[in-house]
Amino acid sequence: MNTRYSIVYVVNLRADTQRPVVVPGYVQKMLDKHGGSFHEMLLDYCDKLVAPAYRDGFRMLFDYDYVCDRICREGAIRYAYVRNDGERFLITIFPDTHSVDEVMWVFAKEDTPSEE
Repeated sequence: MNTRYSIVYVVNLRADTQRPVVVPGYVQKMLDKHGGSFHEMLLDYCDKLVAPAYRDGFRMLFDYDYVCDRICREGAIRYAYVRNDGERFLITIFPDTHSVDEVMWVFAKEDTPSEE
């Protein structure tokens, strides 16, 4: 598994469906538990894994209208957070070039240097 990009999904915000690209087993189990709903998996992920100080900001990403609006205005959304285990992550959400309804969600470990 790629050590920098821990979780990557293509998400259809209208249908709340997803196509996994890079998915660790624990995230797939959460997704399966919620019948494939990306939104419900995010709620579970936030409640169980995101450090309390970052949950309110993380929850803003549950509002798909907010996500669409920000992407339309800014081209992408970036949100940094810390998990309960102390690992730092950066979520980047940006449009998928193949579909107007789909966006790419990339969860990357922040402490790993980028290859740019």
